Amino acid sequence: MLQNIRDNSRGLISGILIGFLVVLFAISGAETLFNRDPIEQSAVKVNGETLTKLDVERAIANRRQQMQERYGDSIPAQFLTDDQLRGPAIDSLIERALLIQAAERAGLVASDAELNKAILSTPAFQNEAGVFDPRRYQSLLSNFRYTPSTYKKAIGEDSVINQLTAGVVDTGFVSPNELDFIISLNFQTRDFTYLTLNADLVRDKVSISEEDIEAFYSANSASFTQPEQVAVDYIELSVDGLIDSIEVSEETLRQQYAQNLANFQKDPQFHVAHILIESNDEAKIKEVSEKLAQGESFEEVARNFSDDLGSKDDGGDLGYATASDFPDSFASALTALAVGEVSAAVKTDAGTHFIKKIAEQGVEPPSFEDERERLSYQIRRESAESQFASLLLRLKDLSYNAEALAEVATELGLEAKNTGLISRAGGQGIAAQSAFVTAAFSEEVLVDGNASDVIELTPNRVVVLKKTQFKESYLRPLEEVREDIVASLTVTKTQELLAEQAQQIQAQVEAGDSLQAIAEEQQLEFAEHQKVGRSYPSVNPQLLQQVFAMSGPEDGKPHVKALPLGQDGYAVVALTAVHKDVDALPQDQRQAIAMQLNSVYGRSELRGLQAYLHEVAKIKR
Repeated sequence: MLQNIRDNSRGLISGILIGFLVVLFAISGAETLFNRDPIEQSAVKVNGETLTKLDVERAIANRRQQMQERYGDSIPAQFLTDDQLRGPAIDSLIERALLIQAAERAGLVASDAELNKAILSTPAFQNEAGVFDPRRYQSLLSNFRYTPSTYKKAIGEDSVINQLTAGVVDTGFVSPNELDFIISLNFQTRDFTYLTLNADLVRDKVSISEEDIEAFYSANSASFTQPEQVAVDYIELSVDGLIDSIEVSEETLRQQYAQNLANFQKDPQFHVAHILIESNDEAKIKEVSEKLAQGESFEEVARNFSDDLGSKDDGGDLGYATASDFPDSFASALTALAVGEVSAAVKTDAGTHFIKKIAEQGVEPPSFEDERERLSYQIRRESAESQFASLLLRLKDLSYNAEALAEVATELGLEAKNTGLISRAGGQGIAAQSAFVTAAFSEEVLVDGNASDVIELTPNRVVVLKKTQFKESYLRPLEEVREDIVASLTVTKTQELLAEQAQQIQAQVEAGDSLQAIAEEQQLEFAEHQKVGRSYPSVNPQLLQQVFAMSGPEDGKPHVKALPLGQDGYAVVALTAVHKDVDALPQDQRQAIAMQLNSVYGRSELRGLQAYLHEVAKIKR
């Protein structure tokens, strides 16, 4: 949820998140950080810290939502069950708890000012003008069952987790010798010659007998078995499908807008800057107070003295906010200031502040035209949800023991469709849904011929289905698959003949014959390459990969090997030299590779830390 809210954010938190940890630590675990009730049953204990069953349920729900948003209807329903998601959800909660505990032991913290700035700069909490909207902020938090304090606690824990992980990842380094070795492996070049053998050389020698065909057919009968298939009529009912059929009048839109306008609250917003002295250092507070009294620039004093790392470089600028977004003493001082005025020292739990009110504005309601599309969708969705509930009850009643679903669909104003024949592997569209296929092949539908129960594909999408056709599994006759068998056997025998010929040529070269002379004598394609890298475009990639897997020449003799090229035939390669010119790589490329390896090693260190935390932790499930 935290990742959803802060998607595309340019604030503090997004600046320090490590990409590969966002999903693990921000998505899966953050929902469990509010409303902890000491009387809840414990699901897991991590070093004495309780993770409750409610924590797990929230993590499961959040993980399900993320998977549905990412994969939509294409994800099989069985992957979204509580049983399927519980294990990963608990693992992620444990992982998060261990990292938070390690960060706290290391003394890592996120200041109140940093978190306020992160919240104020989150695009999801801002209106169309890019200004922090407290109503939107409260609404979003409420939707995800957060309060401002529990949300701030969650992103604070995100921050210390990322401080810890960034600190570990940033310690990774590669030694000069390791760097030279890796560069020598990845940037080495090779000299080699090769000839190629293709299917045309042995095509006339390939013969497929009737006995070969029959033997292959008998040995691979499972491959030629057509699985059982069923075709079903189905009626799909969904909120999204109903939305498109609903029209909203201009009068209804304007009535809804008028109602929203009557409930609109105009909370003033303040453009705020501050200077924070976290330690309440009296000498520093006095110095800042004197400089401001002498008329020095507030922004310059903030840059030089503020302990708020998130805002000091911006002259202490916190952007727009309402008074309720700040602690009481801060808010009281802010509201008492005139625009452009700077407060005296104000103490909060975060430290001592000097506050400047840069600007003040009221929050104007959006125009009707700006709200038209949103209001239309909102009204249509509410209507669709109401219709969905009503139609769902009728669908259950009418489909029970129905002779044909077409009649049910007509009465409900819906459409009955047919899948055509599908196997247990599923089909296209809705027939790719595992719950749909399971119902189609259930005893009730397949054997008894009844309409299925109403099947919930998602909370707002259901389907009922009924069999219209069934085909038993059967072994396809030999004549029907003869051509496929001949083609398969031809490929196999061709490769066998080419392999035999390639191995003969390899033996000749190893005995001292020239690969080029053999190619000329047998009129085979021959090529010679010098100082070729791993991604040389003029050589078959499959061949090049195998050439770089070969060991180098020994005692001045080339390493000769017959290499399969799949459908392209065979090659016989003579590897004559391996060049490891490490110093030839430009210095800037060496540095770039070193930085990448530092990151790889750092992430490895992080995985080691996580493994250690698990090893020494006392975890009770």
